[in-house]
Amino acid sequence: MLGPWRPHVQFQERLEKQLAELLPQKENQIMYHAGALEKVYIMNLDPLKELVMYCYSSTGRPALNQPEIFRAVVLASHYKELISSFVDRLKADDILALACGFEAGSLPGVGSFYDLSNRLWLEYVPAKVVRDPYKFFFLINLFM
Repeated sequence: MLGPWRPHVQFQERLEKQLAELLPQKENQIMYHAGALEKVYIMNLDPLKELVMYCYSSTGRPALNQPEIFRAVVLASHYKELISSFVDRLKADDILALACGFEAGSLPGVGSFYDLSNRLWLEYVPAKVVRDPYKFFFLINLFM
């Protein structure tokens, strides 16, 4: 089940407010990430919700932070980093975590990033072939 999805306008307002609060203490860090901040500020992920809804069940535990995870994947690409190392970087850099839209101290694990990637990957996955145990047992006895 797809969890709550923060609209882009709310993300922009929150990003502006939090960056204005952090600007006096972390001006150099904000300026360093200016290109990435601009990228996520204009990247509207509202249409993405309609595209990914079919990838999730309508029941069960909701998948949280999907737009935030997608923003983080885009920023990992921006910085040319692997997802696993970028998640570690997000934990250490609060401006980057803020740019993705994550709440302080609530970053998902690497598995959540790969889960989204697996859901969006449009590859045909064949069903597992289950062998008849009798035939398998017969083959083992044949070679003994």
